[in-house]
Amino acid sequence: MATFFKNVFGAPGPENQPSGEEMIAKLKNRVISSTLVEDRRDAVRGIKALSKKYRAEVGRLCLGTLMSIIRDANGDTELIGYAVEALLNVFDGELGDGSSVAEFADALVKDPTNVSLLLGLLEEFDFQVRRYSTLLLTALLKNRLSEVQDGVLLSPMGVSRMMDLLQDSREVIRNDALLLLVELTKSNKQIQQIVTFESAFDRLFSIMREEGLSDGGIVVEDCIFIMANLLKGNNSNQSYFREASMIQQLVALFELNPDGTWPEQKVRNVYHSLNLVRIIVSPQNPPQANAQCQNIIRQCGLLELLCKFMFASGIPTEVLIMGITTVAEVIRGCNTNQQYFEKRESKSFTSVLALLMSMVRDKQPIGLRMAALYCFECFVYKNDLGQTEIINTLLPSSAVSNVSAGQVLCAGLFSKDPVSTWCTAIALSNCLSVAQKPHLLRVQLSMQGEGQVTLLQQCTNVLADNPQLEVQSRIGLLIFLCTWLSECSVAVQQFLDSPSNIPFLTGQILQHHSSKQEQLVDCLCALLMGTCLAYHDETSTQYTKATLLQIINHRIGQEAFSECLRHISSSEYFIRASQSPQPVAEMLEDLCFDHTFTQLFRKSEDAIKKALDPDVHQPMEGKNPEALSTSIEDHDSIVSSYKELIRDQDQELTSLRAKHSELEQNYTQDRMLMQQQMQEIQTLKEQVSLYSALKPQGNEGEERSEVEALQSTILELQHKWDEQKAELESKDGVILQLQKELEAAGDSKKLRDEICNLKAENEALLTEKEMLDKQLDALQKKPPSDEDDMLDGAVAELEQQFKNLQLEHGKLREAKEVQEKEQDDLLVLLANHDSKVKQYKALLLKNNIEFEASGESEEGSEEEEEEDDEEL
Repeated sequence: MATFFKNVFGAPGPENQPSGEEMIAKLKNRVISSTLVEDRRDAVRGIKALSKKYRAEVGRLCLGTLMSIIRDANGDTELIGYAVEALLNVFDGELGDGSSVAEFADALVKDPTNVSLLLGLLEEFDFQVRRYSTLLLTALLKNRLSEVQDGVLLSPMGVSRMMDLLQDSREVIRNDALLLLVELTKSNKQIQQIVTFESAFDRLFSIMREEGLSDGGIVVEDCIFIMANLLKGNNSNQSYFREASMIQQLVALFELNPDGTWPEQKVRNVYHSLNLVRIIVSPQNPPQANAQCQNIIRQCGLLELLCKFMFASGIPTEVLIMGITTVAEVIRGCNTNQQYFEKRESKSFTSVLALLMSMVRDKQPIGLRMAALYCFECFVYKNDLGQTEIINTLLPSSAVSNVSAGQVLCAGLFSKDPVSTWCTAIALSNCLSVAQKPHLLRVQLSMQGEGQVTLLQQCTNVLADNPQLEVQSRIGLLIFLCTWLSECSVAVQQFLDSPSNIPFLTGQILQHHSSKQEQLVDCLCALLMGTCLAYHDETSTQYTKATLLQIINHRIGQEAFSECLRHISSSEYFIRASQSPQPVAEMLEDLCFDHTFTQLFRKSEDAIKKALDPDVHQPMEGKNPEALSTSIEDHDSIVSSYKELIRDQDQELTSLRAKHSELEQNYTQDRMLMQQQMQEIQTLKEQVSLYSALKPQGNEGEERSEVEALQSTILELQHKWDEQKAELESKDGVILQLQKELEAAGDSKKLRDEICNLKAENEALLTEKEMLDKQLDALQKKPPSDEDDMLDGAVAELEQQFKNLQLEHGKLREAKEVQEKEQDDLLVLLANHDSKVKQYKALLLKNNIEFEASGESEEGSEEEEEEDDEEL
């Protein structure tokens, strides 16, 4: 019939069609003005239907209306479902008309009650309401993470409601809840701890076992993501994970089926499982916690599985790279694990030799070679025995072996492949302890046409005779030489005895290259020359310290030389390498510095700066021993006073930290108690509502007293909750004040630096005094002469130096007075803090809360501090 009328009278033209905004506005007015539930439900259904096409219009016009519908629905799950689905459509993806989803998210989370309202919908058993509420919260977290997290923390039992979704028998809702927890557990340690204490790890492991562990689907990957969020950078959760025997449950993730197939999802599951192991043994974690995790990993058999996994065949490349990196961090700094790893064998080769062969093989992907280098670095890290064994394979020996680590390293160091040269140079640099450096001078190489040459001579020959050598190879060899010559005067002497080395370095420094890495080569040559200057013991016949200083000052220029050193530390390669001990490179151009070199550079830079100071190298003549002795005594007294000041401040800082941790613990306990009371209040309210709905009409008079009793109980609990909320707010203020006091007390680090500088000056003055004493004895033994004018000039110079020492003494006295004033201010702050602590103790006694354990811990900490004072 409708088609008939359209054919006869014609359909309305496009100009008469209402726009989407107009239709949504009419539906909104209908929702507001409707008195019948069916009319309102139909209008909300219409808004939901239009929300997929007109998302921005629904967001601008109906956001507040839809939240009001949810708030006033009175249990109408169908109406709530339509409203939540309409909101979800608005936040699903990006808007196309210039509007931003973030703007709508801001408007929604601006009112914290909206987040609590959506969290309350998670308790609805209706499938549509529960699922769309979960998806909507996930979308809000993606757009406004911190604001929604704050709303969750303000909502009683908010996290518990989300965790309860994992127990839902409907897999769709459970899987959506996992995605919600992935977003929720990002970057908020307080939420991470609450989720952890809601038995999150047990529930996640249970889900993974149901899904098939590593052979499971994407649900397993989501569970691993949540665990990674809970553990990364959270020492408290890592401690719980370790002490609750969760590390042992990781073993099941690496018990792979022998069929050898690697679907894409299995690759991702195993990859992220390995990353999970890396998180709990990361070098950024506290060393003691890392050592405990490393021991547990070895004892539960996980290290054995990882080693088998590392040397197995058919493993995808990205998984193998992550496996090698994981083994590296499991053995890093742990001698027991390093010895276990060294005893493992792969195809008749030791594990260490297999790593080195993979590192120098040019057909391997660069990522795999970097992983092998990192694993070797971790093997020799704090492993004196392992370093010695590697260096011994380089030394001449009568033993006959097919392939040794030394042969592989020498072949890689002088390979035509720049990656092999760089990796081998870095690997050797990590093996060089101070004790091993002189032994490396005995290494002899057989070169075609040259006979036997030393390793040091061959490195310099390769650098000087091959101007077309790849820049990465030159960087690697220069880093190796800088590491070798640092703190090894014997190696410096042999390097300087070659007449061509210093002219080559000078020529390189004076060149001006355009590329960044070529400039770094020149700067490394300057660092190598500076290392020779800093660790020169005046035994070389070719170049003395004075000769090297003359070359730097007159040919290169001291300012240009210092600028070369500054350029190294300010380069992006240096900054990136200093942030993590793991070398990372995706292409050849990424190879430059490693983490160990950055630490060596900072140490060598200080030594070079001291060697460049002319006052250090000029002979000290004609200085007054008596004035010098007086200055030394003044320095000693100042250093002693600073030691006393720092000791007192350390004690106060320790006390403040203990009190701060105690208040934080009390704060957490009170918050948990408040949540429990809110849950009890909610339960009582539900009981009252249920009782009112089910009670017979004729028994109102008889049961009124029970209802009134329940209501009085609710009011009493509400009153207690308000009091504890006020108490928590006051404790928040105290915690903030303590944090400020801790920051103020952190100035003791500056005092330590000043003491170190004063000690260095004291040592220099003592050296000067000894030299002056010798010169004075010589002058006293020398017969008088006619050189009175020269003596008068020397006396005048001594008087001027005495005045300079007096000025320096005055400056130090002023610095001492400033520090004493700061100490007085800190004592006033501590007195105020003690009075506040007494008030809180009285408040705790009033509330019948025990605090004896904290007192005992304070007494124990005071005893430890007294013992530390006696040691000092």
